[in-house]
Amino acid sequence: MGVGFVGPVVRGWYLILERVVGSGSGGAVVFKKVLLDQTLFGPLFVPSFMVVLGTLQRRSWDEIDQSLRANYLQILRTMYMIWPVAQFVNFRFVPFNYRQVFGSCVAIVWNTYLASKANRTQRARHSEVVPSKLTDFKALVPSRDG
Repeated sequence: MGVGFVGPVVRGWYLILERVVGSGSGGAVVFKKVLLDQTLFGPLFVPSFMVVLGTLQRRSWDEIDQSLRANYLQILRTMYMIWPVAQFVNFRFVPFNYRQVFGSCVAIVWNTYLASKANRTQRARHSEVVPSKLTDFKALVPSRDG
């Protein structure tokens, strides 16, 4: 995922921000970059990540859609607790050539969280198949008394 999807997408996004907003680490430039990152990139990246991950896992579109509907708003809330601060630090203090490296360090934790949310619906569906009561299991095992 990182080399084939996340890395190129994030690199392209950083290049777009440099072209649109400009370079520099002054307050106005940093504010604009964080604002664009959190209003455009983040809300679009989350479903893209979940669709690509689901496709790689050979999940059906219905399963991917169900996972998105169940988790998207909670993921956005969590995203807004982590990424605005991380991107402020990134755009303010990290030189352009190292921004993707800094973002990747934060993204290790973030992408793990995203993958767990994307798989939560699938785990819940599979747990319904497993017998949930000890009595269900006992019914499958022959008795020694009989």
